[in-house]
Amino acid sequence: MTVVENLTPRVQYNYVAEQQQYPITFPYIERQYVKCMVGDTLLTYNIDYQVPAFDQESLDDNELYLTLLITPTAGDVITIYRETPLDQQAEFPQTAKFSSQKITEALDKLTQQQQEQQDDINTCLRLSKNIPVDFNTELPEPAANQVIQWNEDGTQLINYNLRGEITVIDTKANTAISTANAANAKADAATATANTASTKANTAISTANTAEDKADTAISTANTASTNASNAVSTANAASQTANTASQVATAASEKVDDMEEDIEAVIEAAEKINELEEAVETATTAATTASTAATTASIAATNASTAATNASTAADTATQKAQEVSQALNNIATINNTSLLNGGNINLQVPLVSGTNIKTINNNSILGSGNLTLDGLPSQTGQSGKYLKTDGTDASWAEVEAGDSLPDQTGHSGDLLATDGTDASWVDTAEVYPVIETYSNGASWYRVYATDSTGYQWCEQGGYVSPVPTSYANVSLLKTYKDLDYSLQLSQSRYSGQDPSYTYIASGNRTNSSFQITAYAANNSCSWQASGYIEVQQ
Repeated sequence: MTVVENLTPRVQYNYVAEQQQYPITFPYIERQYVKCMVGDTLLTYNIDYQVPAFDQESLDDNELYLTLLITPTAGDVITIYRETPLDQQAEFPQTAKFSSQKITEALDKLTQQQQEQQDDINTCLRLSKNIPVDFNTELPEPAANQVIQWNEDGTQLINYNLRGEITVIDTKANTAISTANAANAKADAATATANTASTKANTAISTANTAEDKADTAISTANTASTNASNAVSTANAASQTANTASQVATAASEKVDDMEEDIEAVIEAAEKINELEEAVETATTAATTASTAATTASIAATNASTAATNASTAADTATQKAQEVSQALNNIATINNTSLLNGGNINLQVPLVSGTNIKTINNNSILGSGNLTLDGLPSQTGQSGKYLKTDGTDASWAEVEAGDSLPDQTGHSGDLLATDGTDASWVDTAEVYPVIETYSNGASWYRVYATDSTGYQWCEQGGYVSPVPTSYANVSLLKTYKDLDYSLQLSQSRYSGQDPSYTYIASGNRTNSSFQITAYAANNSCSWQASGYIEVQQ
């Protein structure tokens, strides 16, 4: 498998009643690396859900499915994602054969890990790429009831007691409201006083006008009386009486004017109170302005917090770019004619450089006219049968295979591994490399379990004896359950005289990871069986 696309290792579905299978849209190495969540609950592999062994053809045909073993609630969000362990299982011993498959698998694993990290980075806050290179994005130490904002220079995040400042603003606003309410009450009282004074002033003016009218009448009457005084004493006496009456009326009018002056003074006092009210209103207005300024400061603090979030998003983008640069560095492994130079060293090319459209390239760059390119071919192969190619650092030549370079005797070493102490090669028992950690033997039944190897599983060999096989078939239960159906199974048959063992065979259609079925042509056939394959790690 080679991961050639930057696939997002995560997909989501809404649960549909009675639908238990959902497509997996990304590759994976081990099926237990595929995780599943229903809502915010992480399910347990092989208990709540199952995943098949990865198959590229099934993925390409959209036929790779995760199967739920539980029944969610309709509308629940099902999240399927990959979580590859951050470890390195590939090993390249100094004297071992170089394996391109192991390199491909290791690079696939790194690529899948990067895809998962990229998916995590995409959900983080990030800073813009145009921030200064010396910008400090380190968060301050946690502080209770404080928010994070930029400092005055806008270059570092600091703790800020926004709650305390909001409390001060709230206190000032409440004080301003209280002052405004008091001023409003005083204004209402002053308005009432002014209205009363205005009413009294209007009454006084009306009374004065009446007195003036009466005075005019009295003067007119006095003139008439004075004119008639010489003609009649009685008329004079009457006129005198009328004059006295007029005098009293005039005195009363004068008193009314005095009262009016007092009312006018009350109006003046009301006007002074109105001035005081205006001063109180001005004070309340100043307090309200202060509260507005404080609110503006709070708004600026909120804006700074938003800027902090934006800068955090930019930092995440920067981290993403670094991950992409690492990925690009892995992809930019030099090639010659599509042959990877990952292994280093020299490649001797026996290809001609031609003109026209067939110009050879290195990493897709034409080498025509770009200086000298030395192509060292093989030395002549005539008469060199059985020899190997070597070099002295300058010239290549053929050399005889010496006795010490050949394999040691292979007789009696079936299944052993080839090793060297730096001078001589020898055979090593497999058990020394992969030690047996569990054994069992009971009559013809037996098994051996080896230590966990680079696959992450344990190798298990087991066997037994079935006698006699009935005429139709016999079911055989494995002593150890294999992780899947990818295990080998062999029969070693025996028979009574006249029975044909070729008609005793394994019924492939009835084979599981914990049992298999043997079908016999005739009764009394018997056979030994042996199976080998990987099992889950024993706890």
